[in-house]
Amino acid sequence: MSSFSDEELAEFKEVFGFFADKATEKMQTDDLATLMRGLGKNPLESEIEQMKGECSDTLDFATFLTCMEKPLKEKSQWKEQDILESFECFDAEGTGTIATTELRNILCDLGEAFTSAEFDMFISEADDGSGKVDYKTFVHNLSSKKKDKGDD
Repeated sequence: MSSFSDEELAEFKEVFGFFADKATEKMQTDDLATLMRGLGKNPLESEIEQMKGECSDTLDFATFLTCMEKPLKEKSQWKEQDILESFECFDAEGTGTIATTELRNILCDLGEAFTSAEFDMFISEADDGSGKVDYKTFVHNLSSKKKDKGDD
């Protein structure tokens, strides 16, 4: 039995239907990234590759749910403390802030990089105009918004 809510299952079924072959009612694993983005998720390429490795080339809806359950549930389980610790790595002086320009360089150049537009949208909530981000307040606000939406 799936640990997804009825609402989630209905949404997954609808989006799955866009990608599934009508005759076989199966989808290609190559479409997983696009499907997840259609569900409002933003998976890392490494997460997609791991999921593809754990699933067969084509998926029926039940198999799709099984493949998606772990990554979707794990992704939603982020912890405020984990994110704070990530920011603290870049706060050498221990001020609780990080320069907006430094944050731009980090998020736009490392790993699964943000685009400039994504960063601008992200930072609009974090920089009060001082050129620095109080990351403790920012992470707390993100966590509060997440809880308000009922995502925890």
